[in-house]
Amino acid sequence: MKTSSIKKMLAVALATTTVMAMSFSAFATTTNNVVESGASSVAEVVVPTTSTAGGVKTTTAGVYMATVGTAVSTSAAEISSSYGLGAGEKAYTKVWDLKASTSPAAANAISAIAGTQNAVVGPMINLELGKMAGGKYSLLPESGAPITFAIALPASFNNAAANYAVICVRPGGAFEILPAVYSNGAVVFATTGGKGAYAVIKY
Repeated sequence: MKTSSIKKMLAVALATTTVMAMSFSAFATTTNNVVESGASSVAEVVVPTTSTAGGVKTTTAGVYMATVGTAVSTSAAEISSSYGLGAGEKAYTKVWDLKASTSPAAANAISAIAGTQNAVVGPMINLELGKMAGGKYSLLPESGAPITFAIALPASFNNAAANYAVICVRPGGAFEILPAVYSNGAVVFATTGGKGAYAVIKY
């Protein structure tokens, strides 16, 4: 598939993802939500504020909704320094699953990119690397310093002898294939601030 066709697919996919992210952000800074039915509570949703991947606990506060373990391994202090965060600002991560059933265009585009590499697609996530200041959230710039991130591999995709990489798709359709290394049941790679759709691929 041509790069131009993939970018068109991604433009639609990311528009849909952005709408989903907006509704996601509505509860991203809370730790508990109660769904009401009439006068009685019927369910409580606990929003995880931390996560672990490859035996490493994430260094940043945030919302970790992905079904696979995910973690920022660059220290929060290093992120603050390299991105020029000021007093009262702290690194903040948002991550949740990217599902083919709800984001078919994004999933299809990722599949097309992986196909150009003769690779198989594994876990897919939406990832935002941002900051929190005075209760307000904003994204870190994509042009910033590298931030090391890890995604745990499900058992069916875990093979220490395999070669892995990570597809990163940014808003607007730009994408890149990031080198990744296998570590303790996870893939570890470097990215930068901002948001994107990420997928682990295996060769």
